[in-house]
Amino acid sequence: MKEITINLTKEENLKTPRISSGATVEKPVKIALSAFDVDNNGLDANEYMQAFDYFVNKEKEIAMTGEKGDYVLTDKDIEQIIKTDDKFKALRELCNDDTAAVDILSGVVGALNALVSTDNTWSVRGIGVYGITTFLQDSYGVLLTRISGKTVNETQYENKIVDGKQVKICREIENDYAKRSYVNDANDNSAYTDPKFVAKCLGYKIESTWCGLGKNKYYEDILNYQDFPKHRITVYECYRQYKEWDKDTNSFTNGRKILMDKGYESVRH
Repeated sequence: MKEITINLTKEENLKTPRISSGATVEKPVKIALSAFDVDNNGLDANEYMQAFDYFVNKEKEIAMTGEKGDYVLTDKDIEQIIKTDDKFKALRELCNDDTAAVDILSGVVGALNALVSTDNTWSVRGIGVYGITTFLQDSYGVLLTRISGKTVNETQYENKIVDGKQVKICREIENDYAKRSYVNDANDNSAYTDPKFVAKCLGYKIESTWCGLGKNKYYEDILNYQDFPKHRITVYECYRQYKEWDKDTNSFTNGRKILMDKGYESVRH
């Protein structure tokens, strides 16, 4: 489970979302939100607002990290909510793993946050049809942007061991892109200045030029899917996102992005 921080929208900035009457969501999201579905007919705008209010009030009540009432909800808070509130018993049973349940509910909370903080025109259907894949990949910043149209800034963390070293992977997410990615040591200090090692930690690939004598190019391949069940097709796009090394901050930022492939296939199951 990655460390997630969600800055909840404060009351003075809330707006009632516009919800498509035909909105549908996939099973994990539907179960996560079922506690707020009073008429068992899918959530309407008011129920989405009530669901958001629930998490705001829970943050004021528990706040496992930070201060109560600071409008900052973390994965630790969401984990505590899942474990202590029977509202999410069905989600825990479906996932059979608290880590997976926290990841899904974190994405749902992030989406709720975006929905109620702007007068959006996107259908909530995006949460289920497109977004659930994003949730499970721990990249829900993509979803938040597509639903709300607003700038979404989050930082995701992941601890791992690379070449025998305990490192902390840090990704600053702005909308659907990693604004800045870097690697700290076990004490959370910026200690790694070698772009090749940092790239390895982040899972980037290396494209050598000039027979290995030129400047290395770092990149990651991004594959996006969007399902259209009514038409029984899936649209896919494969991009190559190049990364630029900033030696002053020992971090990577996004460079040029190239579309490598796109097309259609039968809807995935």
